[in-house]
Amino acid sequence: MGLSSTQHVYNVFSMSADGNSISGAMFDTATNITSGIIIHGITAVAAVPEPGQWLLMALGLPLLIARRLRNRRAD
Repeated sequence: MGLSSTQHVYNVFSMSADGNSISGAMFDTATNITSGIIIHGITAVAAVPEPGQWLLMALGLPLLIARRLRNRRAD
């Protein structure tokens, strides 16, 4: 399985301690040129919960509320 003539291959070598920049290499299959890359100013994206996490929260939250209400009645 080879690369098509329009693909780019990226290889990340390192990331800064604060996570704001990465360095690596890029290979362009159309021109057969390898270039070094450095990307600065990376901004973090907020994590998006997966459907399984939503399901666990939707099932667990009512159970926690029911337990709390049952404990209040016992006091």
